[in-house]
Amino acid sequence: MFYVTFRCICYIIFKILFRIKFEGIENIPKDGACIIASNHRSILDPFLLASGLKRKIIFLANKYLFDIPVVGSLIRKLDAIPLDKKKVDIKALKAALNVLECGGIIGMFPEGGIRKEGHTDITGIEEGILFLAKTSKAPIVPCNIEGSSEVLPVGKYIPKLKKVKIKFFEQIDCTQLTKEDYGYYKQLIYKYINNIQEVEDVQ
Repeated sequence: MFYVTFRCICYIIFKILFRIKFEGIENIPKDGACIIASNHRSILDPFLLASGLKRKIIFLANKYLFDIPVVGSLIRKLDAIPLDKKKVDIKALKAALNVLECGGIIGMFPEGGIRKEGHTDITGIEEGILFLAKTSKAPIVPCNIEGSSEVLPVGKYIPKLKKVKIKFFEQIDCTQLTKEDYGYYKQLIYKYINNIQEVEDVQ
């Protein structure tokens, strides 16, 4: 109940302040498991992303965030999964797999943290998302958030009234994914979430 209420309030606020717009929502399955993979440019990103979707998204969130007053309490109520980025966090991966096995949606920022616009580090795509997809056979829905870095850049605390556009791309089928395919899938995810036009050529 808290999640639904919070999501609706966020959507209204974002629609008024940022004229938030969603494209490709039909690419998210109406039921069943999937992994949403998005670029990450602002601390607002998980809230922006989830605000327009009726289905609940459970995000993997950096462990240190749970120790921040107010923020920690909020993301706990939203059922976020703490992730220790200093190691291979088996506990977090198991929790995420459990969500997927129950037909839920996991939200991830596979670049590993907030990145600057225009970065070109394809190797920065973390393998955790591919492990989850390979193990669960859940499809990956790539997502690009445009404008959040202008609304609330890193180090700023007062948002600007800028437009935000969120685009969901076609699902990436992971039913035949093997570890040997990781390099190709990393490149594919990178191009989708950064909205690089040549993505069609990669497929």
